[in-house]
Amino acid sequence: MCLFGGWLAGAQTKDESGRLRAGAAAVDISPTPGVSLDGLLQKHGPIKRVEDPLFARCVALANGANRLVIVMVDACVMSGDLIDRAKELTRKETGFPSERMLVAATHTHMAPRLAGWTDSEIDREYYGQVVRGIATAVGQALERFAPAKLGWASVDRKEFLKNRRWIMKPGTIGLNPFGETGDLAVMGGSPAKDRVRPAGPVDPAFTVVSVRHLDDRPLALLANFGIHYGTNQKGVASADYFGRFAKQVEAGLAADADHRPVVALMSNGASADIGARGGDFERMRQFADSLARDALQLTGKISHRSDVVLAMAESRIELGVRKPGAGRLAWASKVLSSKSKGSAHRWTRIFAEEAVHLAEFPDAMSIRLQALRLGDLGIVGIPGEVFAGAGLALRRDSPLKTTMTISHANDWHGYIPTPEQHDLGGMEVWPRRASYLEREASEKIHAELNRMLRALTAPD
Repeated sequence: MCLFGGWLAGAQTKDESGRLRAGAAAVDISPTPGVSLDGLLQKHGPIKRVEDPLFARCVALANGANRLVIVMVDACVMSGDLIDRAKELTRKETGFPSERMLVAATHTHMAPRLAGWTDSEIDREYYGQVVRGIATAVGQALERFAPAKLGWASVDRKEFLKNRRWIMKPGTIGLNPFGETGDLAVMGGSPAKDRVRPAGPVDPAFTVVSVRHLDDRPLALLANFGIHYGTNQKGVASADYFGRFAKQVEAGLAADADHRPVVALMSNGASADIGARGGDFERMRQFADSLARDALQLTGKISHRSDVVLAMAESRIELGVRKPGAGRLAWASKVLSSKSKGSAHRWTRIFAEEAVHLAEFPDAMSIRLQALRLGDLGIVGIPGEVFAGAGLALRRDSPLKTTMTISHANDWHGYIPTPEQHDLGGMEVWPRRASYLEREASEKIHAELNRMLRALTAPD
């Protein structure tokens, strides 16, 4: 199924009465050897070599006084503190308001985790490099503002996706890191003979936003697809399929760009429970190249317009934190004080350490959400790893023709399972710094984003 944008008619506000202007830029933020690649569970060691460049890529849009910016950063995750530093530096240097900026990580697992988990001098220096790179990308994009036109299309690419969580046969799931039974779902579902069914759906929508100069020369392309791509090599940094996709799209559009800069961005959608066949770089390149061909074909069919309504809203909601109780902390203390190498699970000691960290968390977190409107296309920015079912529900309930989810946006609060996925258990649910929000978090996020989207489309 292919869905093309049809632009909403109706009265426009004074801020929406102008013609579209756009600019785009990409700034290299590749790390040097020695920067950490380690996450809470995955340990890839410090970077020894960079397979391909990492970038901060930006597209800026304006219609009259209504302006917005989207920045995609080749990072695994980024903390709100780091992103706020980048937004503040951008505001000081350009005057652009921080609440009109959506900044998100692509979630390539082969890039540093910029979440403040390490405090080495080389990592702190890299944090500063990324902050500067984001601000520079936005500044360059704003400097390149030119009259433009925009359109979008969406096509299903379900064949690329699989839900990586499986309901397993009773009695086939072992103890979890806490030495407990009761999980009904497991990531990977091995061995295959014990699988019953996928634990949830996939979000098949591959969406492309095409931005062109008025003379039809390409200016920028923003894509969105919800998938965990699994290329990993110890000590190797890479933008993974996100970077490969951008490179191939930019190359495909370059012939029509007449030497003007053209920037492609790939954003990560509702992908927390969605996987693909990972592996080596060659397989990754084949996957990225296939999506890039789809994107280039779609751009040739899109109807671009310059009278596009732009709108953006930002909101915060309070969500509870699943902090460990006295029993869990006593268990953690016992595990961490034991010299025994035997444990219930290979991650038992890690989750004991995580329980200690979570005990220091506040009882609730202020979560920043964003909603954008580009004509009759909606975009929502969520600060965590969104499950496919939640992305599908947002699209279903949106007042706009279609709505895409950009995950890892403006902060990172780990996995955000739906209540149904919470009840199934599994790695994505086990409490730690990568999964700690309350059981109903996704439903509360849904309600607020739905309210925001409806406000953006309400008649004057």
